[in-house]
Amino acid sequence: MLTQVFSYLGSTVSYVVIGIPIFLGVYDDKTGAELSSIISLNAFVSIYLIYRFSTVIEQTKRLADLGGYAARVVQLWEALDAANADTESQAAITTDSTNGAIEAVNLTVAAPARPALVSRLSIEVHPGEPLMITGPNGSGKTSLLRTLCGLWRPRSGAVRLPQHDGAPDVWGGRHRLCSDAELARLVDAVGLAHVAARAGDPDRRHSDRQWQRLLSPGEQQKVAIARVLFWRPAFAALDESTSALNNAAEAALYRALAAAGITAVSVSHHDNLAAFHTQRLALDGCGGFELTSI
Repeated sequence: MLTQVFSYLGSTVSYVVIGIPIFLGVYDDKTGAELSSIISLNAFVSIYLIYRFSTVIEQTKRLADLGGYAARVVQLWEALDAANADTESQAAITTDSTNGAIEAVNLTVAAPARPALVSRLSIEVHPGEPLMITGPNGSGKTSLLRTLCGLWRPRSGAVRLPQHDGAPDVWGGRHRLCSDAELARLVDAVGLAHVAARAGDPDRRHSDRQWQRLLSPGEQQKVAIARVLFWRPAFAALDESTSALNNAAEAALYRALAAAGITAVSVSHHDNLAAFHTQRLALDGCGGFELTSI
């Protein structure tokens, strides 16, 4: 605002300043040409000074913005330091499971500075015994799943995960190449043979953006399951991973996972998926839960 005032009133002020001595008779001894030269010089100097003042004001604004950015960066570093200190005081995120199962021991899951979503949960998910997690919206299903996968730290308790090549065996392998024959088998297993036919030449390159436009949400979920089948982890954490599919397509994908020896730990609102799990963990949204056999 101040910069705009200088810009609009600068020339007017310069003429007011020179007009006072002219009307007082200070320049009565000057000729018309000399007086015109003095007025022009005064206007130039005034406008130049106003331009410089505007530059200073603009730089002041930029410095204020820089100070704000610096303050936010400092706050970020302080928050990270506090998070690291809190992390060091928390229970260990995961340890190696001795029996090849996902184990939760007296597990309490909560977001920072929030009430507990799940309290004192002890559970074991063995290979071949898939677990289905259910509950109302906001009850902590996704938070619990992330904690069971070793992605989130629990507030208390411990998570033990089976290990493979130094990493939890819920993430799959590393540095594995996929042949064209295996790719065709995986695509067919998840019901995407029509997409392969639509794509045409297998060596043709497509950007991520093109695939997001070409594939429906359900087809994108099938691609995600195909990746799980490719990596073949012992356990697969599936958070509403088939929500865009009909019952028949969901059943086909879960049968493919079971045939590949992959044990699913699923979050879902679809009751029809209970047939593909042996345990149900129902969260009540108040920190309580109920574990039942299916």
